[in-house]
Amino acid sequence: MNDGEVKLLLLPGMDGTGDLFADLIAALPSWIMPCIVSYPRDKRLNYDQLMAGVRSALPSDGPFVILAESFSTPLAVKIAAECPKWLRALVLCAGFVSPPRRDFLSSITSVLAPLIFEFRMPESVCRRFLVGRTAPQELVENVISTVSRVSPRVLAHRFRSVLSCNSKDELPRVSVPLLYVAGTEDRLVGKNSFEEIKDVKPTALFAGVQAPHLILQSNPRESAVIVEFLHKT
Repeated sequence: MNDGEVKLLLLPGMDGTGDLFADLIAALPSWIMPCIVSYPRDKRLNYDQLMAGVRSALPSDGPFVILAESFSTPLAVKIAAECPKWLRALVLCAGFVSPPRRDFLSSITSVLAPLIFEFRMPESVCRRFLVGRTAPQELVENVISTVSRVSPRVLAHRFRSVLSCNSKDELPRVSVPLLYVAGTEDRLVGKNSFEEIKDVKPTALFAGVQAPHLILQSNPRESAVIVEFLHKT
């Protein structure tokens, strides 16, 4: 695919800002042109409502790839299932097509979400669940600051959307090559999420990266696996 430029449409994680893609973008080769899709920070929109904004951002004049993180992965699958004309590949990072967790703790957290997100994220929580215990302090502060700029009500709504998402039925209609990137130290999305995708889409490729949940932020140099995938598609 590197015979010419290709646009990389970046769909963000639960913060929805796209601000955390900076290090990834800096690591990409010049033939990949990144384009960030951001979600409203103060509007509670479900996946179906967010789709309109993503559709309007789809390039109409040349090949592109969708790369989606965590929260955005069910949305990316739905979009890819519509077979946009210039779509060439789909990359899911820490992705899922149904709720990644269905345990008692998730149920309790869903109920308490409106209260939990009212408070600034503790550094210990950020390190344990998002960036890893050895992450640079600058990354920890950047993640916490980015999340704090989003309405707590919006974050709670998105969290609940994750726990009720379902794009499994759309997955068989995704006709482009699919790469699944997983963090080997991810405490939020387990290997069962890829196995569910693989069961429906046997051609899906897997790349394990030594990283926690925020793969592209914690280990942006591992974007090489994505670049290699794009070379071959």
